[in-house]
Amino acid sequence: MARLVVTQQLWLLLVAVFAALQNCCDPGNPLIQHPCANCQPSGASIFHAQQYNIPDFAPLFVGSTHGFDASDPRYRWKGEPYGNWATPVYTQPGTQATLYIGSAHVAFQDPVYIACLNVQTIVNVGAKNWHHMDMMPYWRDITNDGGPWRPYPNVSLHRYDRPHAPIVSNSTDLLDMRMQELQWPEYFGNIEGWIDHHLAAGNSTLLHDHKGCRGAVATAVAYIVRRTGFPVQDIYDEILAKRPCAKELKVAKHPNNWHYSKMQELGAGLAVPTVDVNGRWLVTW
Repeated sequence: MARLVVTQQLWLLLVAVFAALQNCCDPGNPLIQHPCANCQPSGASIFHAQQYNIPDFAPLFVGSTHGFDASDPRYRWKGEPYGNWATPVYTQPGTQATLYIGSAHVAFQDPVYIACLNVQTIVNVGAKNWHHMDMMPYWRDITNDGGPWRPYPNVSLHRYDRPHAPIVSNSTDLLDMRMQELQWPEYFGNIEGWIDHHLAAGNSTLLHDHKGCRGAVATAVAYIVRRTGFPVQDIYDEILAKRPCAKELKVAKHPNNWHYSKMQELGAGLAVPTVDVNGRWLVTW
């Protein structure tokens, strides 16, 4: 009987690994076992009218030497798609909606990939420092396209929706919440409530900064720890294994180490009041 149990466990493990390799968000990382329906990022191909296969044969091996995949017309960076993959880091138990970490390139330049992942809302913790009359950061208000100006954290329609909707089947307007990179701890209560609401509603969410390696990782770790109760280091190590660029948080310089310390503080249960933004983002759900 014991032998049969072991055999079944091994079989289930092999099935899971095979499924992960066949349908995963990053085929090169077997640790990611999430059915992303083989969604493929467009990489840098979106910047070019024509796509070319780069030859990869002796003696030059141009494709592998210069970071281009000879079997794939999309330009690659260090062997990965430009902008990298979106990494699934948390699944809501009830709805199975997923929280992804990604880059700004994926969020702003790859609507087809976003639609394939079924992402319905975006949290940007790497927004630019826009200025207006009083030199405070602002973005446009969702209720009035182009104005009036509102301070961070701000919610608006994601910028690619309307111009790109014709090329994305079944496209819907995406809402995004945004703030500057060093503001995420201050507005973490808003982020936490936003992600909670949308995952509970079945809306997969993309969390990003510039490369999806620093502020977005710290925010995701703090959020997951507070939802699961697992230790900060365990969650960070798990995400690091799935998204190697998360090692930037270990760099002993500002703001990398600052993000790491805030991640630990918030993950340990630090109180996070929600910032009043006049109810605008609350009613847009």
